[in-house]
Amino acid sequence: MMHPRTARLLIAAFLVNLSVAQPACSWFERGGWSGVGVRPMGMEGAFTSLADDSGALYWNPAGLSLPASPELAGAWSSFYNGVADQWWGAGVVPFNGQFAFGAGLTESVFEDTTEGSYALGFAYGQGGIHVGASVRFLLVTSDFEAVGGNGLGADIGALYRLPPFPGLGTVSFGVAVQDIIGRVWERNGFVQDLPTVIRGGMTYMSPLPAAIVLEIEHVNDPARSRPLSDAVVAGLEGWVFKDTLAIRAGARTNSTYLGIGVGASVRVQNVEIGYAYNSLNMNRVDITWESVFNRWGKHTVGLTYTFPKR
Repeated sequence: MMHPRTARLLIAAFLVNLSVAQPACSWFERGGWSGVGVRPMGMEGAFTSLADDSGALYWNPAGLSLPASPELAGAWSSFYNGVADQWWGAGVVPFNGQFAFGAGLTESVFEDTTEGSYALGFAYGQGGIHVGASVRFLLVTSDFEAVGGNGLGADIGALYRLPPFPGLGTVSFGVAVQDIIGRVWERNGFVQDLPTVIRGGMTYMSPLPAAIVLEIEHVNDPARSRPLSDAVVAGLEGWVFKDTLAIRAGARTNSTYLGIGVGASVRVQNVEIGYAYNSLNMNRVDITWESVFNRWGKHTVGLTYTFPKR
């Protein structure tokens, strides 16, 4: 097992190399387990067609118009055995029953380097059709003199919910394009286009209540010498004890790797507290129990407050 100090030195060496040569991977990657929020990450990121809370600002801005009342959410994640941390917060304010605004931030800290993303979003929904867009202001800061920069990104998304079937629940379809426009101007003079992530799929929401999500993810990263293969993402969420306890699980796989996510939340009146765990991406031909659950995975804890309906 790699010693934490060794991991820190490798990250520092990577950042220095990034500053003096054309980068081999991108800043602000948003595929895989780099996502945010207890609820989505408990389902391994299967959330694009379900997004119905403040996490929609990150996953699919069209979902910002689904919450019936204002909401605030936040989460903290630790991964790589504490070498890296991630902070996320977002809020959504619906009005007139059709429009909604959202705002949020994500900060990922890798030792002495921080990626900050500050987002504003807008959505409109009527008759089961929801559309939305967001813009992100990006900032990279570092103790390394040649590492840093700033940039812009933009997301778009759409959701369609079928009318409920009596006693059977409903089905929703969603698609989102993250960083359809995205660029970082680095301090060292390089200009880097951000990876574009396209996600789409469907969610069945039963009256139990429970949700089953199936989606496909495509990542186009111009900085990678070899393109990533498309991933299939599946997630499950179920509420029990009169909507007090939620259990979640999910999986993401492509031609070479598999990622697992699990999570749970407890809701008391307007407050929800949750936890999610995500494994490192594992080679599908070499999966062991230790490779799924170990100290190098991503641990997320979060809190959500939903304002009472007026």
